[in-house]
Amino acid sequence: MATRLQIHTQRWKNCERCELCNERKKVVLVRGSLPCHILFVGEAPGNSEDVVGIPFVGPAGKLLDSIIEQATEDYEEVKIAFTNLVACIPKFEGSKVHEPDEEYIKECSERLLEILDISDTDSIVMVGRLAEKWVPKFVDMDDYEMYSITHPAAILRANVVQRDMSIRRSFATIKTALENL
Repeated sequence: MATRLQIHTQRWKNCERCELCNERKKVVLVRGSLPCHILFVGEAPGNSEDVVGIPFVGPAGKLLDSIIEQATEDYEEVKIAFTNLVACIPKFEGSKVHEPDEEYIKECSERLLEILDISDTDSIVMVGRLAEKWVPKFVDMDDYEMYSITHPAAILRANVVQRDMSIRRSFATIKTALENL
């Protein structure tokens, strides 16, 4: 018998609901353990994620993993998972990756809600300002503990002082989420 995640993956792995499917290499659904204690929701896949079909595996994902690893070192068996607002890389005709437009975020919201349901989490960490803007529009805020952190891609682009401050804030936010489990 197929699991809920397997059914989800089968349903969405060839999605063609919007134009983003035209440029993607792979649909990027979820990474981690489901159900989970904390679900991290980012914005969109980048180039690395598009190649392998797994969210948060590029340089930004490696930084996020490092922050999470440090924050969770005192917590045994914390299950974490990652997804994005959209499952396809937002670029057109070989252009640079850009922020996904509202129409694509809305088209992908059903997929995101399925992941939230499968995750059976009480805690969502919104990764980046776009996730912070859109996730509350799709979920009942009373059903989840909601947290926001700076997107690790933005941290990597920041100067050293801003980078250190953003990493410390992200670490503290994740610790708070863990303490509230």
